[in-house]
Amino acid sequence: MYKAYNTNNLKKKLEKKFLFEDDLLALYLMLDIVQQENKIQPCYVKYNALNKIYNVLINHLSYRNDREIIIKAIFDLISEDINKIEFTYYLQAYTEGFNNKNISDELEFYALRHIPASTIKKSDILLHNTESRSAKFLKNKMISSIKNKSNAFRVQDSIIDNYCENILKDKIFSINSKMDKQLVMKSINDSVVISEEKFLNMWQLENLYKKIVKTLKTVLNNSIEDALWYGLNDRVLQRYK
Repeated sequence: MYKAYNTNNLKKKLEKKFLFEDDLLALYLMLDIVQQENKIQPCYVKYNALNKIYNVLINHLSYRNDREIIIKAIFDLISEDINKIEFTYYLQAYTEGFNNKNISDELEFYALRHIPASTIKKSDILLHNTESRSAKFLKNKMISSIKNKSNAFRVQDSIIDNYCENILKDKIFSINSKMDKQLVMKSINDSVVISEEKFLNMWQLENLYKKIVKTLKTVLNNSIEDALWYGLNDRVLQRYK
């Protein structure tokens, strides 16, 4: 128990160093601990946040002719940071699902009622991407149960807020200095007027920041739920290998 407590503290410290100090060695140590503790294979993260943020910003900036330039400037500054927190949360949730013996037992019991053990033994996929109505109901129930009992997920929003405030905010508010002004042609009283697109003011930058944070929270929540489910499924599959 003491050893597990110390390991959990160490993982949290390594996670913080990776997220807030960009310490790659901390990431490698954290991955090594997770794999040694759980005997799991590396998990493959589906990175969705940047695409979702792009779609939200394209719509939000529809009034700007230079919206692609603005988004490129934002992504040049924060893409790696977004991928880092998405990876960290996915790994945390996957491990949490993989380690939940009681719920993985329940999932195995359900799977064996619908899939022969011989088929499970030969398969690399259990119910990971199921479209079954009853399996989806079970998935939602299991995910809710894990999230409600885990302290890590209860403080999820505050951790994301802290990360965004300390890592993303200043970068987003600095994008004016990273953009070249775009020339815009407008027709006024039968004359063509060429002017420069205006930089974003503080109110617009604040709105951009809020949009990004809100979208990131939604994506991470969905990513966490998928990772929990994948972890549970992989735990069951491992028993048949």
